[in-house]
Order: sequence, then structure tokens, then C-alpha cells
Amino acid sequence: MSCQPGKRGENGMENELRKAEKERDDSIFKIKKTLEGAVSALAVISEKRDASTAGHQLRTAALAAMIAKELGFSAKETEGIRTAGTLHDIGKIYIPAEILGKPGKINEFEMALIKTHPEVGFEIIKAIPFEGPVAQIILQHHERLNGSGYPKGLVAEEILPEARILAVADVVEAMASHRPYRPSLGVEAAIEEVAANKGRLYDDAAVEALMRIYERCKSTLPMFSGSRYDIIDKNRSEPEVPYAAREFADWPDSRAARRQ
Repeated sequence: MSCQPGKRGENGMENELRKAEKERDDSIFKIKKTLEGAVSALAVISEKRDASTAGHQLRTAALAAMIAKELGFSAKETEGIRTAGTLHDIGKIYIPAEILGKPGKINEFEMALIKTHPEVGFEIIKAIPFEGPVAQIILQHHERLNGSGYPKGLVAEEILPEARILAVADVVEAMASHRPYRPSLGVEAAIEEVAANKGRLYDDAAVEALMRIYERCKSTLPMFSGSRYDIIDKNRSEPEVPYAAREFADWPDSRAARRQ
């Protein structure tokens, strides 16, 4: 007699295999949803800690993802950059609210404290099993090509490409948005800033990708045109979940002096 399984046995094995694959896929889906929930919760905590910059992380994440897509990053890499952008300022929960929202000039001690936020953010995020280097991107998003950034003073290729993209998006969004110590400088001024310093402070490719996006979309995207795009669901008392929320919000266009 043959030792090979009969047709019924083969069908049973195929059914068991399909069942195992479905269970694996369901498990992966649940893990991803759990991670998304963790990202959303952490982002909300950060936003509530510093209400003066509400929406900054979400807008920065959206812009960084657009740059990554423009540069041909894979969907997985782009999602990692978006996640890092959504959480890049999570380390500011360590900084007293009165410093974050201070309307006047900050002193050296306060600035030194603010500069700890990438490392604090790294420590908060590093144990979460993201697929990409999310914690490292957060740690490096204030590094600059010429070594003048912080916290490590990394230069050029020592900085992750993803972190270089996030750095450009972060600077542009911050300059174009209102802060307690100054009104918005406007999107055009923000883009001029990174363009003037590409290759010295900011990644050439990331800046050029941003400029292409701006030229194509400046009249249609709210973040470039200055039109209102609410990220608040009027039927809810809490902001929409940042990880899955609509991508853009208010971009005030008044000009004033900039605080570094």
C-alpha cells in the first residue's frame, strides 16, 4: 500500500494550513492595531502637554511622508517616517509646560532642557517593536548635516535618511505655524530657509523633493495655500486620532521675528 496521504488527508492538511495562515494574519493585524493605538495615545499625551503646538506632530508627519513618497521610499519606510513624525516631540512631556509655552525669550538653561527632548523621546519609544528605526529617527531629527545639530552632533551620512527627511518637514512646519513667542512666518519663508541651507544643514534631496511638492500643490493643499482644514471632529470632545487623522490643519500666514 502507498504511504502517501489520500485525497481527504491532503484536503485536511490544506485546510489546516489555511487556518494557520489566517490565525497568523489575524495576529499580525492585531499587533499592528495595538501599535497604532499606542502611537495615537502617545501623540495625544504629547499634544495635551504642549497645547500651544497642537497639530504640529501630525502636520510634520504628513509632510515628511509626502517627501518620502516623492523620493521613492517604500510604503513600509514611508509609514515608519510618518510614525516617527507623529511622535517626534513626545520627549517634550519631560519639559515643564511653562517653558514650552513661554511667550518671551528663553534662557540658556531652558534651551538646554528643551534640547533633551530627542533623547527622552528615544528612551520612551525604543522598546516599542516598530518595523523601522522609529526611535532612532526621533533621536536624530534635530541633527544637521554640518554637525551643528543635537543631541549627538552627527554629520552627513551619520544621520539616517529618514531623520534627514523629518528634519526638513519639522523645520518647515514649525516656521509656518504660530508659536507662543511669535506668529507664523509663512510657508514661503520656511521653504526659503531650508532651500538656502540645503547641503549645509538640510539634506539636498529632501529639500528638492519638498520644493517639487510645493510647486505642484501650493494652490491645492491646505498646508501650502493657507486655507483651513480642521483636524477636530465636531461630534467628539477629543482630537481625531493623530495616526489615522486627516493630514492638514491651519497654517497662519502672518510674519514676525523667529526664535531659534
